[in-house]
Amino acid sequence: MDNFLNKNDFLKIGILKKPHGISGDISIRLLPEFNGIKINPTWLFIEIDGEIVPFEVLFFKEKGIETIVVKLETIDTEGSARKYQNLPVYIKSDEIIKTNKKDIDKTDCLLGYSVFDKKHGNIGIIRNIIEIQQNPLMEIVLNEQEILFPYQKNFIISVDKKNGILNIDAPDGLIELFIKGTPKNLQTRRYAPSLKLRLSESNVMLA
Repeated sequence: MDNFLNKNDFLKIGILKKPHGISGDISIRLLPEFNGIKINPTWLFIEIDGEIVPFEVLFFKEKGIETIVVKLETIDTEGSARKYQNLPVYIKSDEIIKTNKKDIDKTDCLLGYSVFDKKHGNIGIIRNIIEIQQNPLMEIVLNEQEILFPYQKNFIISVDKKNGILNIDAPDGLIELFIKGTPKNLQTRRYAPSLKLRLSESNVMLA
C-alpha cells in the first residue's frame, strides 16, 4: 500500500455510522448513488484529518441497499469503532463488481465502469444508463457530482473490459457544464431532456 494516497484516486461510497455489536464491527451508510451497487472490497479507505488511511477488510456484509457492515483490521472494540463515526469512506473503483449477465443491453454492461476523459482524467463511475428516444445517456458520478454524457461511439476512445474503464474524448465544454456551478439539487432525470436540446444546439449530435 502506497505511503501517500490521493483522495482523487478513490471513490467516496458513504459515511461510517454507529458500531454494530461490541466487537468493533461498524456500519456504513452508502451515498444514494451507491445504493444497491455491488462491491467486494479488500481494503476500505477512511478520510482522517484530510488524509486517506487504508484499513484491511476482515468481514463484509450487506444490510439492504443503503447499509453495509464491515469488520476492519485494528478496530476490534465498540469504543474504537465509535472513534471513526461520521468519517467518509472510500474504495478503489476496481472493487465494484461488474455485471456480466448475457441478457442485458450492451450499455448496461458498462454499469460500474470508471470513466476517464482525455482532458479531465477520472470523471467518475457509470451509475446508470438513461434511455432517451434511443439516445442513451450515461449517468456518471464522482463524489456526489453528477455528469450526463451521451453514449456515442465517436466520443469513446476505448473500452478496457479487464479493468472496467471507459476512455472518452468529451466535446469541448460538455464536462465543464456539470463540474462548474452545477446546482446540487439538480434532478438528473428531469434535466436529461433539456440536456439533449442544449447538446443539439451546440452541434453535438446524439443520434
